[in-house]
Amino acid sequence: MGSVGVLGGGVSGLAFANMVQGSEVLERERSAGGMMRSVREGGYTFDLGSHIIFSRNRRVLSYMLGLLGGNRITHRRRAAILYGGRRVKYPFENGLGDLPKAEALACLADYVGAAAAVEDEAATWSAVGQERSQNAPAARMSEP
Repeated sequence: MGSVGVLGGGVSGLAFANMVQGSEVLERERSAGGMMRSVREGGYTFDLGSHIIFSRNRRVLSYMLGLLGGNRITHRRRAAILYGGRRVKYPFENGLGDLPKAEALACLADYVGAAAAVEDEAATWSAVGQERSQNAPAARMSEP
C-alpha cells in the first residue's frame, strides 16, 4: 500500500494510523488527541471532552488500553440523574428499571414505537433519534 494520509489525530485516526504502516496523521491542532485532549492554561488542566474509554468488545478494549500503557486511571462509573426524588442511572435509558413501573413501560413503548415508525430501512439513526425526541425518555430527561 502506498502512503496513506489520515485526517485527524483523534482516537480513531491515531488507532487507524497505528495499524497502517507508512501512514501519516494530519492534525490541524498543535497536539493529537481530538476530544480526548487536555489543555493547560494558567496552571490549570482542562479536558476538552470525555476521557472515557469503553467498549463491550474485549478485543477492542484491550487494544485501546494497551496503547495507553500505565497512563490510565480505572474506576467504576456511578453517574445518575435525580428524577422525581430518586436516583436514575445515567444514561437515562440504562436506568429505566429505577423508574416507577408505569413510567418505565411508557418509555419502553415510546422507544419501540419510534423505531417501528421509521418505515424506510435506509433511514438514518438521526431520523430515528428525531422521532424519539418526542418520546417519554426524552421528555423526562429534558424536564427540570
